[in-house]
Amino acid sequence: MTKEIKIRDALKSVYELYSEVQDFIFTTYNYEPDFFDEHIVAYLMGFDRKIRTIGELKDADAWIRKNHLSVYYDKNAVSVGSSSLTVPVFPQNVKTGVFHPKIIVIYGRRKDEKKESAHLFVSSCNLTVSGYGRNKEGFGCVEVKSMQLSQSLLGFINSLENNENRHSELKEFLNKHKTKDAAAEFVWTNSGSGIKMIDYLRRCPKGNLTIISPYFDENGPKDLLGDLPNRTKTTILPAIDGNSYNLYKKDYEDLRDEGVSFSELNDEESRFVHAKVIQFGNRLIVGSYNFTTAALRGKNAEAALVFSNIGDLKLKLKAISEENLLLDEDHISNRDERFVEEKSLFVSASVYWKEFKIRISSIGLKRNKRYLFRFDGLSKSWVLEDELELEASTEIVNHLLKHKSFSVFCSDNGKVCFNGLINELDAGEYRPELSCENLNESIREWFAYSDDNKNDRKPDLRLINPDDEDTEKALGVASKDTSDVFDNYYLVARSFENLLNQIKKARNNSLENAPKTKRKTEKYRQQYKEWMQRKQMADQDLFGYLVTKPGSVQNIVNFLQKDCLDRENKDIVYEWLVASYVNSVINLLPKKKVLSLNNDDESNNGRKLYKIKIEAISRQLHKIEKSINKIVQKRVDRKYFKWIVSEFKKRNYNV
Repeated sequence: MTKEIKIRDALKSVYELYSEVQDFIFTTYNYEPDFFDEHIVAYLMGFDRKIRTIGELKDADAWIRKNHLSVYYDKNAVSVGSSSLTVPVFPQNVKTGVFHPKIIVIYGRRKDEKKESAHLFVSSCNLTVSGYGRNKEGFGCVEVKSMQLSQSLLGFINSLENNENRHSELKEFLNKHKTKDAAAEFVWTNSGSGIKMIDYLRRCPKGNLTIISPYFDENGPKDLLGDLPNRTKTTILPAIDGNSYNLYKKDYEDLRDEGVSFSELNDEESRFVHAKVIQFGNRLIVGSYNFTTAALRGKNAEAALVFSNIGDLKLKLKAISEENLLLDEDHISNRDERFVEEKSLFVSASVYWKEFKIRISSIGLKRNKRYLFRFDGLSKSWVLEDELELEASTEIVNHLLKHKSFSVFCSDNGKVCFNGLINELDAGEYRPELSCENLNESIREWFAYSDDNKNDRKPDLRLINPDDEDTEKALGVASKDTSDVFDNYYLVARSFENLLNQIKKARNNSLENAPKTKRKTEKYRQQYKEWMQRKQMADQDLFGYLVTKPGSVQNIVNFLQKDCLDRENKDIVYEWLVASYVNSVINLLPKKKVLSLNNDDESNNGRKLYKIKIEAISRQLHKIEKSINKIVQKRVDRKYFKWIVSEFKKRNYNV
């Protein structure tokens, strides 16, 4: 243990031994889905960065299906994140404690020997940034060859909830092993199954006991140590959690008086020691077990690898700082088990793509409370019942393709009382294909992902109206962002988003939503007058935005007219795309009601001016489109052209 190895690097080195992975299992207590997307899946795929594009997202989803990936986590310990990948996730409901094991199983066919093989990682690392990066953790890895390892692992997999139709090939492989190997054992507990660690330790031969654990019970480790009469010299290595150890000064003094030694890992980086390691005699136990009652006596689901015939640990130690011990009035922390008291509510949501249904089931709803279910990122909520079935509308489908989290709110206080992840069933066969939702995404997609742009070129930035200082503001791009923007077409796309938002805002202020009543009372007339004034202001803002402001339809059309006449311009497809999108925007514009608020000449003139202006822009755009289409038909790569058309047709744009 003198050399530090990162579990992610070890995982990748083992993964690369396989030519084909037929099962890939992760279990964790705390789960950060965005971390898993960006730093596990993307890393194992071969690039250590975020998944940036729709194309990469499709590749990642295909990689997940190809490697038969599954993640099992504690139902109450998922972190809110921006997960986009379609990872099969299975929340675990341990009624007596928490689901706390951290294992990884890789099973498949090896490159070198071209035969079936499996590797087992067991660690203290949650699937979080802290677990794989910030904390000091412990892990072990073995190839599964012996009967004990295979049968124990098989029992653990069978104990997982919601796994009936998964891992069949792995289970068959594990049943083949008949050889014995005393060098490594796999010990676990889950909802009453497996071997309690306290019982395993009791059966160990007499020997010295060393404990590395960041967490202990309220009354310290005294009761658990009393159950181990076969221990001789005992050393406890607590960890600084924030500004203190999770040990009370009185418990520390009692144990010290009984001959228990205390030390601390001498870590120059001052990282939180989240490792859970026990050495008892010549056995080294590495895994998820804190030295707590819930862990060692089987209330939690836990797992560890036990290595035999191990010499004394060579650790750099220092004396603990007694001023960092807890006083009687302090509260002891156990972040690994903090949700135990809040485990009554359990909500699962699954998408059945074949039926286009979303089924939501709930356990532990209190009858005197009203709960609301919401897909994170959508504003609409549904009243939660024990069983709830939703139709997968177009809005929900488009959202779920890239956003996997949901929340449950208590309506009385508006607080989130449960976070969960959407599980997509039959995703590979029936799930709609991911595609770009708008011009913004389409342009970024081609630049970042297409075969023609593997060199990641970034053309010089050309603003639509560089002489106007308000242009960037109108386009929604801050000056500090421009160096990261691909080119002027990206800015055009941003301006479209602003245009469509303005149209939506104007429509929300339409007369159709004005106050209505059967009697023309004075109160009604006043409400109607106020509404008309608000609508007039909104319509005037819309007219000004569309016709005069930087980033408006008129400015975009002027830009196209100037730019598309340059025969050397290599970006003609982008111009064709922009022209088509402008046409879509114009078709959304109100044609009659804008500025027609009264019968006076000024309003009629305003309506006439608006109509004339929009018609003039439409004629101007029509001529530009004809010129662009001629060039496109002669010069454009057909693969490129077909791809961009298909992306828009999927979203029913007017292309």
